[in-house]
Amino acid sequence: MKKLEPQARNAYSEDPTDMDSNDFALMLLLDGCFVVWTIISRSLRDGGLEDLQNPIDSKPWPLPVVAQDMLILENQLPFFLLEHLYDFANFRGHSSTNSTSLAVLAFEFFRIFLNLKMKMPSNIEGRQFHHLLHLVHSCISPPENQDGGESSTGSRWGEEYGGASFLWIPTATQLMHSGVYPCRKMYAANILDITFDYENIRIPPVEVDHTSNRIFGNLIAFEQCNEDMNPHFTAYAIAMDCMVHTAFDATLLEDRGIITNSWGDSKEVPKFFNNLCKGVMIDMNRYYLLNVFTHIKKHRSKKYNTWMARLNRDYFSSPWAGISFVEAVVLLFIGIIETIYTVLQYLKSK
Repeated sequence: MKKLEPQARNAYSEDPTDMDSNDFALMLLLDGCFVVWTIISRSLRDGGLEDLQNPIDSKPWPLPVVAQDMLILENQLPFFLLEHLYDFANFRGHSSTNSTSLAVLAFEFFRIFLNLKMKMPSNIEGRQFHHLLHLVHSCISPPENQDGGESSTGSRWGEEYGGASFLWIPTATQLMHSGVYPCRKMYAANILDITFDYENIRIPPVEVDHTSNRIFGNLIAFEQCNEDMNPHFTAYAIAMDCMVHTAFDATLLEDRGIITNSWGDSKEVPKFFNNLCKGVMIDMNRYYLLNVFTHIKKHRSKKYNTWMARLNRDYFSSPWAGISFVEAVVLLFIGIIETIYTVLQYLKSK
């Protein structure tokens, strides 16, 4: 640890000057060993007395909480340091880990405790990660061309829609009124896989609770601190914040199976997304939902879609309403036919 101290200090944005060399090295050693052991302990567990006495492994609830704490931005340790400890302890040669790299074991560890549909990057073995939060961020990304449309560019967006002031979509309620219907996406690649096709904006289900608040908050904070990172979670939070302004919007998305509200109170959902977006900045050229926003704006600009949505809402919101509307139309046509027949009879008699 003493040998790695200069490199480790350079990994922090602010040098912890209040710690002398020995204290800093000791902190790296203890925290690093804890993190590495927590990640690999599932592979080495044998159900013996040591596992039963371990305060983290002996009960089912501590480990998910520890996994969340390990992803707090302020808690990160340089990943090269964790790899050094892992290799130094010769865990790579242990039969239980099957010569697996620490990056792969970390992926498997967090995939269990994060409900985000992580996918292992193809280059995970040779990739250089800053820390564990960076590794998790690299395992969650939106599919390419997820909306099926042509790729949008910043210049095209600026020319057609007036620039950054249009990086916005209406609320879920307003979308419904204009003929755009939020739907739960059943087979999404991950939480970021939002698409739009014709009149449906398809959104993967998301659970709103303290856990997602911590995970999303730290992933967004990481994106905001590193301009080289793709701001996918920031873009996702902005889109959801646009759609969920009121408790009514939240209830609408809850009824459609998009949001699972573990807090119970629908008023907390708009606060959740609004707090995630406070003070965030994003480069439009890297906003992966540009196509989705563009197509929604085009759809809403056509009056026909708004009229059809109003017709469906006012007259076909339920089977009985539809039957009543059809009945009224049939009676109207019968009345018109009777009137025409009466006029024709009158003219014929003349």
